[in-house]
Amino acid sequence: MAITSPLLFALGMLGWFIAPTMEDAYLNAAFMVTFSAVGWAAGMILSPDSRLEEKKFTSLWKGISLFISGYLLSKIDPLVDTLLKPEALQSLHDSNYTYRVLAGIGATVLTAILTYVIRVYAFAVRGPRSEN
Repeated sequence: MAITSPLLFALGMLGWFIAPTMEDAYLNAAFMVTFSAVGWAAGMILSPDSRLEEKKFTSLWKGISLFISGYLLSKIDPLVDTLLKPEALQSLHDSNYTYRVLAGIGATVLTAILTYVIRVYAFAVRGPRSEN
């Protein structure tokens, strides 16, 4: 928690400062918020708080994995072909494009870790304390 929060803040500030225009800065902020929300949802699914949540999240996770294995995997081949074209590789020189890709991945992972750690360790339901 002490590491992920400052890293998320630094990623957000970096996106604001490297943007050449205010519109790009707003778009970078929107990317950070969107991918942080995705990471938050992933962290929630990975750390159910009760038996009821565990049951709900298990069925939700099955639906997500079915979607990923069915639809997204069928789209991987055209995506890889498109990404390996010289035009796509040349666009990596654009700092905003590169920032959005890396910050999106980073925000998703860092927020998922932060959510998981908080739910599992900070707000863990403890059994009744024994009195001596």
